Amino acid sequence: MIMGGVLSEIRSFVRVHLWHLLLLPPGLLLATLVHEAAHAVAVIGQGGQVDQFTWIPSLQEWGSVAYRFPNGAAHSEFVISIAPYLVALGLAGLATLASHRRRPWSYRAASMWYLWGFLVPLAEIANTVFAWLAGADNDLLEAFGQPTLGGFAAVGCVVSGGLLWGGWLQRRLYRERALSLGAYVALSLSTVGFIILASVGLARS
Repeated sequence: MIMGGVLSEIRSFVRVHLWHLLLLPPGLLLATLVHEAAHAVAVIGQGGQVDQFTWIPSLQEWGSVAYRFPNGAAHSEFVISIAPYLVALGLAGLATLASHRRRPWSYRAASMWYLWGFLVPLAEIANTVFAWLAGADNDLLEAFGQPTLGGFAAVGCVVSGGLLWGGWLQRRLYRERALSLGAYVALSLSTVGFIILASVGLARS
């Protein structure tokens, strides 16, 4: 009975968010543009020059930035590598600030903040993290090198923190229309599981 109620609640929640699928193509394109722009800004901010900027996804890659620095110029490859993920965290922080609005957001506005301001940015981070753990050559490999046991433990803690953050945030944004604890946990764990499978699959393809 309890499980049936949770599944029914999840189905209703997903159904009223299906219109976001219409935003998926332009949304992913915009996310790629922001991601590559963050790399480019980190390069230019350290005195480098961007030679190529690609943000239209292809079969080979989502996007890329080719750059160079003057010989001997001091710069941080670490900052360049993690810049997009700092932007993603900033967007999630902005959604968190929006949740403190005294007057409740409309359901549609709340869903925009939650899905595009919080879930999509953190999903981008999660996708990169899980692919890194699976051995992919990506930004985190450049920033941190090969993952270690400590890295796996840190990721576990971060994922747990993200789930707690998301649960608190959806209650702030949706208010009385928020998911119950059981429905949120079930839907969130399913989402994380899907991201892991997709990330690992792409990393090993």
